Order: sequence, then structure tokens, then C-alpha cells
Amino acid sequence: MTDPEIIPQPQNAWLELEHVDAGYNGSLALDDVSFHLPEGIRVALVGPNGAGKSTLFKVLARLLPVRKGKILIHGLPLGHHCDCLAYVPQKEEVDWQFPATVKDVVLMGRYGKYSWLSRMKKEDNDVAMRSISQMGIMNLADSPISDLSGGQQQRAFLARALAQEPHILLMDEPFNGVDMTTQEKLFEILDELQRQSVTTIVATHDLNLAMTNFDQVILLNHRLIAIGPPAQVLRRDTIRQAFGNQALDLDQLIVVDECCPE
Repeated sequence: MTDPEIIPQPQNAWLELEHVDAGYNGSLALDDVSFHLPEGIRVALVGPNGAGKSTLFKVLARLLPVRKGKILIHGLPLGHHCDCLAYVPQKEEVDWQFPATVKDVVLMGRYGKYSWLSRMKKEDNDVAMRSISQMGIMNLADSPISDLSGGQQQRAFLARALAQEPHILLMDEPFNGVDMTTQEKLFEILDELQRQSVTTIVATHDLNLAMTNFDQVILLNHRLIAIGPPAQVLRRDTIRQAFGNQALDLDQLIVVDECCPE
């Protein structure tokens, strides 16, 4: 595979990966991945199914170990900041039958700030309720999470991430299976987080969204294919390099062809 194409990045990178390998059962899902992201930008993580997008998120969230390489946040090793990174997984990875209300789920976002024997404070409840309100589901605060629609469940888990008050937010395919109202709400939250200098990385298959709604794109297929501004990364050559024959079936490629003709 050819070396990744790297568009010049701003200085003072805030999240840094250096030659990271990770995977499962002896196989590599991430192979020698390196990139730097500055503070407060909105990044689309794009690649085919099985390209390592979810693996990258799980490594950053410390749910999967790094086999090789180094990850730094604020120049310090991964894990030094216990609560500054929040992760919203794909809905398929969540046990929606877990007996918890929306408020219970959102309060879980506060647990990382305490030791096992510590008790939550009124401030934690206030932050949780504010996050629920911010996502427009205050009327569902006492409802079982299992009773919610797909879009409502997505809002509840994003409210949990907001309650964590993160510096980095990872969202794995948050737009899958949600209605337009929820999608618009998600982008409103992403806009507000960017105003607060929160770095967000969103995995998506939608090249239209990646092209028009993000500052930078990471194009991944086990290895880093390209990173940089959307119009410079989402070109026919790099898309084909990432998706191979699958690229022929991607309707979104017409947008890439129009924006960045060869």
C-alpha cells in the first residue's frame, strides 16, 4: 500500500497517534496509523466496513489495547486524563434491555470523575439534567431506555457523553437509522461543542456529510489513506484506494466527482 497522503496540519496538535497498531486475535485492524489533530476541530472518519474505524475509537476509549505505537492527549499518554474523552458507540453494540432510565444512563457519564466509594453530588445531577434538556428529551428522563425509539436512544447516549464534559468526543455512526430531526439536533450539538473547543471525531459512511459538514476527513482502511480538508481528501483516487471495488457502488461518489474532478 502506498504511503498516506497528508495535507499540512495546523501546529500544536492536541490528539496525536504515532505508528499505532491494534487488532483482535492476532490480526491487525489498525496498521501503523499516525496522525495529529489540533484542538476544537470537527473530523469525519471515513472508510469501508471493517476498515478499523470502530477499532480506532475503542483504542482511544481504552477498550482495546495498543499493540504498538503511542497515543498522546495534551502531550500526555493515553489514560492520563481519565474523563476528558467520551465515546458514543454504535447502537448495535448497546444492550438496550438493560434496566435503566434515561437519567440513569446519562448519570453514568459522571462516574469517571469519582472513586468507587465516592458519592455523586448535586452538581452531577444538575449536569445530567442539563445534558438531557440540551438533547431535547427532558420528557423522557424517567423512561426506561429500552422504551425509546432509535433516535431517542441516540440522543440519550449523546446526553451521557455531554454529561462527561469531554475535551474529545468520539461518535461511531451516529446518523445511522435516525430521523432528520435527530440528525439536525446532532449537528446543533456539534456546532456548540466546537464553539467550546471540543474536538469531535465522527465515523460515517455518508460522503456527502463528510464533504459538507466537517473541517477535516480521516480516510482509513486499516492504514491511513489520507487526512486533511474534505475537498482535498475525498477525491476519486483516494476514495478508490480506500474502498476498492466497493467504490463503484457508492452513490456519494458523484459529489466527490463534481467537487474535485480529475
